[in-house]
Amino acid sequence: MKFVQVLPVALLLMFNANAQSPQEILEKTATKIIGLNAVKYTNLARFTNPLSNTDTGYTRSEAAIILSDGKVIRSFHKTDHNKGESVYGSTYTNQTAIEIDYLDSTFTSSHKANSSTALTDIASSITTQYLIKPERLVRLKDSIVNRQDCFQVLVKTYDTINNGKHYYTWQRLLVSKKLMLPVYTRLDIAGSMGKEGYEVGIVSFFNEEWFENYRLNGKISDKKFAFDSTRFTAPNKAMLVIGDQLPAFDIKTQDEKTIDPSQFANKPVLVEFGSTSCVANALVNPMMNRMIGLYDTSKISIFSVFASESAKRVSSYVNNQGLKFPVYLAPNSIKRTFKTMGTPNFYLADKNGKIVGVYRGYYDKLEEELTKAIKAIME
Repeated sequence: MKFVQVLPVALLLMFNANAQSPQEILEKTATKIIGLNAVKYTNLARFTNPLSNTDTGYTRSEAAIILSDGKVIRSFHKTDHNKGESVYGSTYTNQTAIEIDYLDSTFTSSHKANSSTALTDIASSITTQYLIKPERLVRLKDSIVNRQDCFQVLVKTYDTINNGKHYYTWQRLLVSKKLMLPVYTRLDIAGSMGKEGYEVGIVSFFNEEWFENYRLNGKISDKKFAFDSTRFTAPNKAMLVIGDQLPAFDIKTQDEKTIDPSQFANKPVLVEFGSTSCVANALVNPMMNRMIGLYDTSKISIFSVFASESAKRVSSYVNNQGLKFPVYLAPNSIKRTFKTMGTPNFYLADKNGKIVGVYRGYYDKLEEELTKAIKAIME
């Protein structure tokens, strides 16, 4: 008889848990995050390049955060990218934010009155956006992620059909029923891309994240937030300039064969410093394909250099992007030698190795400027 009395109560509790509205689920999630004093977690991310659906990136981050009333007081992040090596990181303490580039061994420091993290950003989005218009919230079927029973909520931040085209921004959140903390999020976006006032097409992409290994409200050592500035230097503040001599190339082919720098002697050189993870490279690649098709490669060298990238990843990128120009591998030190500042960067040198053109980033008239400059040194 006692069993008969207990069973309906258990069923009722289960029903009540599952019957929560999407608004209630998100409110409890935000409240839980804001109420934390300290948290450690692992964040895994997968994302696509909006300009190239075949280009997918992955990161794995370790995070440690100390909070007060939902505000970040101190934080530490270290992120691995694709190959498992530390790529970048950050610390925040005493309103000082330090961004660290482990590949370049550089750092930047700035004053910030406030800071945020992937976890606190979710709480902020819930309280300032998602709950403002509850009609955009949809309770989806419960699911299991990493062996955790989860609520699932879809937020239709933007959703419309215009001229038969579907434009949307959807955020999906899966929240652990036990912890009331997010364990998975996915952002899906579809929208138009414009150029010079004209729509050039519809792009769609996603960004998904997993939150794992939560450790809540434990003590976090001060050493976790310490930064040893002696291990790092300030980043390059300027590229090489016109009139400088182009340094010798320390590069290899994708099958790890060393390239003899002398093969670039006595003819002009156009070199692009790129990256498989650079969004703008998807715009550069078609331009480079066109340019190498315009010239006799016995009279000018046109190629790209990717620093600190694995041969496997670069080869896959080259195949997926359909690249027709040489792409070489280089050690991270080449960034210092050539004073590159992010990607893409371009140098154009004449047959004597003197730099005649310096170009940072991608912009609409880049191809026109490069074509004109190449013509001038080849006449």
